[in-house]
Amino acid sequence: YQDQVMQIANRLASFTLAEGDLLRRAMGKKNLEEMEQQRARFLEGAQANGHPSGKAEQIFNLMNQFAGYGFGKAHAAAYALLAHQTAYLKAHYPAEFYAATMTAEWREQDKIDRYIKDAAARGIEMQAPSINESDAEFSVTEDGRGVRFGLQGIKNVGEGAVRAILEARADGGAFRNLFDFCKRIDTRRVNRRVIESLVRCGAFDFQAATRASLFQALPVALERGAHAQRDLAAGQGSLFGGLSGGEGEPALEEVPEWPRSECLAAEKEILGFFVTGHPLLDHAAALAFFSTVQVCQISEELRGQTVRMAGILTGLSTQKTRHKGLMARARLEDMHGSLNVVFFPAAFDRYASVLRTSDPLLLTGVLQMENERSELHVNEVIPLVDAWNHCTSELRVRLQPEAVTSERLLELRKLLDLEPGEVPVRIELRLESGAEALLGLRRHRVTVSEELVRRLDRLFDAKVCECRV
Repeated sequence: YQDQVMQIANRLASFTLAEGDLLRRAMGKKNLEEMEQQRARFLEGAQANGHPSGKAEQIFNLMNQFAGYGFGKAHAAAYALLAHQTAYLKAHYPAEFYAATMTAEWREQDKIDRYIKDAAARGIEMQAPSINESDAEFSVTEDGRGVRFGLQGIKNVGEGAVRAILEARADGGAFRNLFDFCKRIDTRRVNRRVIESLVRCGAFDFQAATRASLFQALPVALERGAHAQRDLAAGQGSLFGGLSGGEGEPALEEVPEWPRSECLAAEKEILGFFVTGHPLLDHAAALAFFSTVQVCQISEELRGQTVRMAGILTGLSTQKTRHKGLMARARLEDMHGSLNVVFFPAAFDRYASVLRTSDPLLLTGVLQMENERSELHVNEVIPLVDAWNHCTSELRVRLQPEAVTSERLLELRKLLDLEPGEVPVRIELRLESGAEALLGLRRHRVTVSEELVRRLDRLFDAKVCECRV
């Protein structure tokens, strides 16, 4: 709108654009003395162009008043237009919308994490980076229903390495495997550290081999690649065929895959996000039983209440208190968001060793809120896998009469005998009359685990276990 003030002065009063800019600045700064000078100049120019003096005075007054609120109106109109355009794109071209948005914000980890979750809720899946499918930026997958992670977002893979990968792929087509990649790539721009990051984050997952196998084979692949490139530079033929040929490539040793938790931790470290899964997905039952609130459920009503929250700790940092003790701060990430958590000296001293693992944890603490920002003041920490036994005060097995047979009862006893512990067991039997019988098993106290609960449910072909907190 300020540009329109300049145009009005130019067309009605023959202001040059430089003179129009002086008028615009005077209006913006509400410089009364300068405005009076500009008024005289405007009226003189308008009259010279044949415009009635009364109409020129009226137009100048309108511009002067507009300068007081036009900035806000200009922004409202501009953002309304952008909001309409982006809403249309999100509704009709969702994969393209998310790819473009993530590309624009790829350095803002919190924003990207939020976009990934929002896209997943709309059925748009984030695909791990691939040396054959990824562009430098986020892109739409071939089927149009997902977003492929961009190479520029991979830790340790700089701009030069990204260009080298894309150039080699453009010249020779898709890479067949790790050995082919190391033969064709410019190792002056793509070093071992870059390739290690590519393997660990899943960029070579198209190859029928575990990430552990590829990682172990990397030294040999680099050595053979360097040898092939030296031969090519010297004009010699390779004993294994051409540079891009596959003859003579050794078979990969079959190495068992890294634990799933380790693969996901590597993705988190290198990409900043869990892409091919989430550590908490393997603990869905424990989350249902023992966590009382998720990050997305935090509200003003929970202020000051003691809650249990499960997630992965990231960004743990320590600091000294006035009394020379150590406290810590971190972020707790669940599948729906993240939250600041604080460990005061007593809690940190007690749980320091547990906090430095990458395993999912169950935190108990008081939820505090200030200026719409929430944080959890933690007083207890346990590994989520241990929550079954630690948090269960009673294991109750609910049975229907038709499910009870002598064989099943004998098997039930065996299962309970195999897991001795301190948690009492009660059998809740619903009788045909509708009444319920509650039987305490005095001889059986067990160590509760997810595996025990799963076996008991499987024994009766139904969800029969309840872990009472």
